Amino acid sequence: MNSGPNSCSKRIAIVTRRFWPISSSTELAACEIASAIDAVGHHVDIFTIRWEKSWPSYFKYQNLNVHRINRPISGPWGSFRYVRNLNRAMAESDPESIIVFGLGDEAWAVSKSFAETIPFSIRIDGLTLGGKEARPNFSSRQLTAIESAQRLIVDSQWTAERLALHPSIDTQKISVFADPAPVDRDGSQLPLSRAAARVAISDAHPVLMVDSDQPLVVTGAPMDDDLGVLDLVAAWPRVLRRFPSARLWIIGEGRNSRDVWDLITDKHLVHSAIMPGSFDELDDVFTAADLYLHPLRSNQSCSFLKLAMAKNLCPIVTDHPWTNSVVENQVSGIVVEAQNKPAIAQTIIETLENTELRKTLGQNAGASLSTIEDSTLAAEFLGPF
Repeated sequence: MNSGPNSCSKRIAIVTRRFWPISSSTELAACEIASAIDAVGHHVDIFTIRWEKSWPSYFKYQNLNVHRINRPISGPWGSFRYVRNLNRAMAESDPESIIVFGLGDEAWAVSKSFAETIPFSIRIDGLTLGGKEARPNFSSRQLTAIESAQRLIVDSQWTAERLALHPSIDTQKISVFADPAPVDRDGSQLPLSRAAARVAISDAHPVLMVDSDQPLVVTGAPMDDDLGVLDLVAAWPRVLRRFPSARLWIIGEGRNSRDVWDLITDKHLVHSAIMPGSFDELDDVFTAADLYLHPLRSNQSCSFLKLAMAKNLCPIVTDHPWTNSVVENQVSGIVVEAQNKPAIAQTIIETLENTELRKTLGQNAGASLSTIEDSTLAAEFLGPF
């Protein structure tokens, strides 16, 4: 695919159940991929669910066209109307290539209505397959989508190996392409200082007010089928004994969010461990923080980690194949044993005490990320037209 100024512009449709506000790694990856495709000169339409009636059905995000389809109500007829409306909206955009995130109704709808005439790829990540090690179980609709797609683009070798365990999967379709590191394509906004970022966030979210001398730890680890954040919350009282004014922000949402909040209340941590939900932009959050924690129990990938590293924020991660592929212990971050709450707490304490170590590891973390050219990223996800 040519990506220069004389290249022929194509109409690309990207389908994802959630896009905005960004609340998980899937939306971050979808946004980065869509932005890369737009940056090389293609026209991008994003199709997503309109989860709230007050949300606009169409808006522009950066240079991307975002179409929200009314949220399906419960029952088979609700899903039918949603799929019908999605197909109509996509047909009106007349796409020449389609990328679907996940294996929900959207993938099945595309496979039934467009796969025979339009190149169609599915992006599958560890969250899509769940957190268990066993062979994934797919519904008949999911298998129809998988079999109809020309390509299955996965986020890690671990996801590829799990996917390949299913006897119906054509492994020749699978290609591994990690979540891209975030790229500042605009570059017009000057970065805020740590203190200024804290002021800006507290002005927008008073509950997140943090003084300049308060230690701030942030996590955005997935809370869908991975309970690693529970280990961090359980370790937090030990941190407070050393740093009584420390604050923990748990960013994002997930099916296990309630379990995390229940543990926070059980341990009487509601004033120091805060779950603010989602943010429109995460740059200021990571700039304001002193430390980023990624306490996974599984091999799930999550682009929150790379987003934090891109801001030169020192990461502490738990020991798993995926995190080990991103963070080199004592070089670009610190690796600690998974589910070892005392070790997690002690590592946080020692790292907060050592400002120079945090600075060095944070700078190394940012430098370690491989920046993918927009043309390369677009070519990987579009494939041959």
